[in-house]
Amino acid sequence: MLFCYKCKKELPEDEVRFLQRRDTCVHCGADLRCCKNCRFWDDNASLCREGVGDFIRDREKANFCGQFTFDKDRKAPEFDKAAEAKKRLEALFKK
Repeated sequence: MLFCYKCKKELPEDEVRFLQRRDTCVHCGADLRCCKNCRFWDDNASLCREGVGDFIRDREKANFCGQFTFDKDRKAPEFDKAAEAKKRLEALFKK
């Protein structure tokens, strides 16, 4: 299964098979070909485990990294009921 790093929603396999640099998530619009969607990205250290490519300043934006490979082994995100409830309440009482 393939998931967007930002919205944590599942992506269609066809969207990622021929991924281009400027492709975005169908759910939230985030760039898909970015460091945070790569299999070499280490969330715990906030850096690339490959360490061979050029320095990339904004890890959430599309880039030209030659080592990029979409992380197909990422586990399904856990649903956070408390965060979802808080988000709905804020939307309800939004000024």
